[in-house]
Amino acid sequence: MSFSSSSLYPPFPGLAPGAKTAAISRRLVANEPDNKTIMTFDIVATPLDPPSKSEHVSGQASAFDDLLPASYRTPEEDVAPPTLNTFFLRNELEVDRLNGIHQWLWLVGRPRPPRPLYYQRAVGRKIVLHEQADVHCVWDERRVFLKPVPRWLLERQVWRDFLNCDEGCLPSKQTQYRKMNASSFNQPKAVKEGECERCELRGLATGFLLTYTSLIAYEHDLYVAKEHKLVPEGMTWSQWRSIVKSLLSSDRCPYQPTGSPYPHTPSINPRYHYGELRLGRLNLVYRLTLRSPLQGYLYGYNAYSQFWSANMKRLAGVFAYIVVVLTAMQVGLDIGKLQDNKNFQRAAYGFTAFSILAPLLFLGAVCIVFLGAFVVNLLSTIVYWKSRMGWIERRRGREESGA
Repeated sequence: MSFSSSSLYPPFPGLAPGAKTAAISRRLVANEPDNKTIMTFDIVATPLDPPSKSEHVSGQASAFDDLLPASYRTPEEDVAPPTLNTFFLRNELEVDRLNGIHQWLWLVGRPRPPRPLYYQRAVGRKIVLHEQADVHCVWDERRVFLKPVPRWLLERQVWRDFLNCDEGCLPSKQTQYRKMNASSFNQPKAVKEGECERCELRGLATGFLLTYTSLIAYEHDLYVAKEHKLVPEGMTWSQWRSIVKSLLSSDRCPYQPTGSPYPHTPSINPRYHYGELRLGRLNLVYRLTLRSPLQGYLYGYNAYSQFWSANMKRLAGVFAYIVVVLTAMQVGLDIGKLQDNKNFQRAAYGFTAFSILAPLLFLGAVCIVFLGAFVVNLLSTIVYWKSRMGWIERRRGREESGA
């Protein structure tokens, strides 16, 4: 595969038209067959272009088929080849779970851009790829989850055809999307009066790209990003600097910032007012707000054995603490000054009773949580099985009837 950026023509402020290509043109040539694939990083500055009237071309999406995933899951859990439309973009970029707890995100992260990739590796976090946008920049003590930059998001035509709005349209409110069939998203459609779906998608896409302007801050960060397949392998440092400069310094943006930590940027989705989000606190918020009391935001156990292993380790830590304290109290009772100290004896008596009851209470609580999770998983499995089999039977009936 050969990559050519000679067709790049980003509208940089202050650059004369004749100087645009010369300013960023770079070409990588590889020895491959004649049927070469040309890839351009054509997004430079386009998220900040003034909106013009959208021209939806039905056949335009087929030109980007090679940039899309091989398959995706439909709302009915079928596997189907994706089509570039607003439904697909929404499915790839939505962060509804985080927007639902936006008022609590100040407990989970700070309103600042995420720190660069070199920092993530320096503090011992393993970079884990995750294709869900609502898991992007979520971290724990061992890992940081990052969504790779989709190749279709680096194409100017995608922004013009699917992420552009009619002139005068403003994302004044947070759109609440209803569940709709994929076919209904082939044309732009506002869910509420005065709200534009494409404006919301534009805010999601722009916010996502802005996280990478801080994740890839140094040239070394770009090498790390390529190593982990976060950006296309053919991206050069000069191209990336041009993208970041256009995203952060454009003065042609038609929208005003809305609490964003990024300078001179359009209205972005509220999720991206925050950078890195701590997974442990995110799970806690999700449980305490009863959105998912058992599993939390990102469930950490893939099997019941992992659940028991993790909790038995906690119980072992409790046992170790109890043993240390009881040993110290036993030594204290052998000392003359403490033998006749009634306060110390009462404390020793109380802690002895606690050391007997605490492990039993802890183990009982673990068993109750386990049984609750088991029952909920069993019931959800039965409900899902009936729903899924019903969908399969209905589809089979339609196929047999020729509908």
